[in-house]
Amino acid sequence: MKTEVIEVVLFKPKAEVSPDTLKKAALPVNQFLSKQLGYKGRDLAVSENSQWVDIVRWESLENAHTAQEAAMKSTACLPYFSMIDEATMQMYHFEVAL
Repeated sequence: MKTEVIEVVLFKPKAEVSPDTLKKAALPVNQFLSKQLGYKGRDLAVSENSQWVDIVRWESLENAHTAQEAAMKSTACLPYFSMIDEATMQMYHFEVAL
């Protein structure tokens, strides 16, 4: 049976952050994630009302949690995280059912 966990983070950037600046800051996060155990891929998307979604696929919930802890200490990730309006951020983990 295939196991996969999808991490979904919904957020809006801080008011002073442009979409291009946010996208540029997200690139080093890709490099960081690609080195994490169980990483399967990432998509970053934006809606027409400036709602962003960051979707990361993992082999397990344990992999997702371990990477999250490491990311919070990573100099590659912190600039991106600092651009997120924390009041708007929602994080979910879903186990793939099909």
